[in-house]
Amino acid sequence: RRLDLERDAECGRLGHHQEKKVYVYPTYYEGGYCHDGVFVTGAIPNQQVERFVPWIMENAGKTFYIAGSDYIWPKETSKVVRALVEKRGGSILGEEYFPWNTPDFSSLVNRIASAKPAVMYSLLIGSDSVTFLKQFHNFGLKKTTRICTSGVAEKEAAGLGEAGIGIVSSQSYFMSIDTPRNKEFVEGFRRMFPNEKLVDSISEGTYNAVHVAALALAKAGSGDWSKLTKAFPGVRYKAPQGDISMAENRHAALNSK
Repeated sequence: RRLDLERDAECGRLGHHQEKKVYVYPTYYEGGYCHDGVFVTGAIPNQQVERFVPWIMENAGKTFYIAGSDYIWPKETSKVVRALVEKRGGSILGEEYFPWNTPDFSSLVNRIASAKPAVMYSLLIGSDSVTFLKQFHNFGLKKTTRICTSGVAEKEAAGLGEAGIGIVSSQSYFMSIDTPRNKEFVEGFRRMFPNEKLVDSISEGTYNAVHVAALALAKAGSGDWSKLTKAFPGVRYKAPQGDISMAENRHAALNSK
């Protein structure tokens, strides 16, 4: 949440041209920023769920229950999930949001048990995601309800133990991608940060942001703000996740999985 506030404050200055700077945002977020000088290498909701939700409905079922952390990214993502589900004849049986550091999700788990959805779509993040998924697992609901999410990657999964088995997640990057390019990236990351064993989409998005900005700078031929911001669209880069490119809307075309 703090990262969102910092981003909004910085983009507000850029949008009013009070400061001629370029801001490259590397994490997944709710979408909607198309201001001059702002470029995004993280995923937006449609990139995470447009192919994911149809797959879920074909393989798990058409009734969903959504729960998320109480801020803008889960709420905007849930709108996209709901639209996709309902367009394909499915239904949302419940939708709830919770404050940070909620210690007990037993009431939510009980409501899910009563609703009997085929899919529990979690948009809880960080420690709240781990707390909820462990309680869901301990309740035994995974036998009848499939957990799907846009918010679980390697770092969250590491804290789940057996509770992580069977969860399906959609991200633009996973460190397990079996390509020479990704292996090179992971090895380099661990050399630079030897105490960090896990690499997630935010780490990769930050790495991509630096390289995309460097390519745009080379394309522009100078650090002039007007030339540099015009140079970003069309930049292509062989990222650890696969080839990415910057679109005219200032967001990267990614490889969500």
